Amino acid sequence: MQISSFIGTPTEDSVPLTFGSRHIAACLLALPASLPAQVAVGAGLGTLMHQNAGDLWHSTTLLDPAFRFDVPWFRVDGDAAFSNEGGRWRGQLGDLDAVAESPAWRGFRLTNDARVETSDVSPAVMRRLGSEESAVSFATVRTGGWLGLGVEQSSGVDSAVDRPLIRLGVWHQFQSVTVSLGTAEHSARFGGYPSTTRYVDFTDTLSHGFRTDTVIVPGVPSRATQWADVQARLSWTSTRLALDATVGMRPKLDDAPAARWGRMTGTATLTPRLAAVASIGNEAARPWFGMPASHFVSLGLRVAPPALARPTPTPQLRPSATGFSVRPIGNGMAVVSVRVPDARTVEISGDFNGWKPVALHAVGLDLWEATISMSPGTHHVNVRVNGGEWVAPPGLAQTTDEFGGTVGLLVVK
Repeated sequence: MQISSFIGTPTEDSVPLTFGSRHIAACLLALPASLPAQVAVGAGLGTLMHQNAGDLWHSTTLLDPAFRFDVPWFRVDGDAAFSNEGGRWRGQLGDLDAVAESPAWRGFRLTNDARVETSDVSPAVMRRLGSEESAVSFATVRTGGWLGLGVEQSSGVDSAVDRPLIRLGVWHQFQSVTVSLGTAEHSARFGGYPSTTRYVDFTDTLSHGFRTDTVIVPGVPSRATQWADVQARLSWTSTRLALDATVGMRPKLDDAPAARWGRMTGTATLTPRLAAVASIGNEAARPWFGMPASHFVSLGLRVAPPALARPTPTPQLRPSATGFSVRPIGNGMAVVSVRVPDARTVEISGDFNGWKPVALHAVGLDLWEATISMSPGTHHVNVRVNGGEWVAPPGLAQTTDEFGGTVGLLVVK
């Protein structure tokens, strides 16, 4: 699997990058067919105003398709951006991200994340950055953190890694607000240039003629540099509105000054599958990647299910349900609603169906629902978010089942 089949065409400076992508393909082939999967596909169309450092502002039409495949312990996300300049569509960037998670054990979980990013540095040059990260995370009801190691590799860029790169962070959930703070090490090489060969013509005084000599100018080795950047993120959701804000900072690198960046994205749902999305922010320069600093403003419409209406959440976050309700609709059926910030999968199980997990579907920003068979009476129920541990739904009285576990006590009238 190569990201070049997802966006753009490989160029001379864009060699195929198999780092990370082969691991993504292996995970996809290993998926059992019996797992409850959820697939979401969407696309956005809007206007992008952007400015590279020292340039004028430019306006382009932007098309960004995306997809997501989810099972309780594995997901794959993909998105791209195509711009229309002068009546011609051109791929600008694309991401392919696969995350595999182990079952949670006493609050601990192992997360493996493989990502391939493609960026259009210029009309003739595309760069790819591959990264893999393994992290151990810990979570209580609304607080958690993670510690991991990662590696990075770039196509067309000297980015040899001397040692694994440390990744760590913490997060906390305040009802509908989730805040995270993380730091990540990176590695790149700066300066240096290869040796060159020059041919010099000069007069030979002995032969009274001209002679050409070869002069080799020795190269200078590049300097390996490792650094850590810090990034904070806030996500907030109401019934129809959502806000995602990210800020980060990086120290001075070689001849590149210290940098700060930020992005704010607002999402307003108009219908269950149509949302207005606006973004504003800046990107720091990445000199080792050949990308200058830039500013951007975008506004557009997104036709997609709620799972794709917002930016993808941080993989190590394990959100908790903040709301739970059951609405009987007659004939022994009921609509179950669960509100969870930044969830990827939500399930419910109980004695109403022999404790068989039922997958809920996103019907709004952070709102998940399913219509299930549930007769009037008293039931024991639990919910599970992102394939984590089964817990009693919020707002319900808790009791102990026959196996000694804690379950929610639900009364259906």
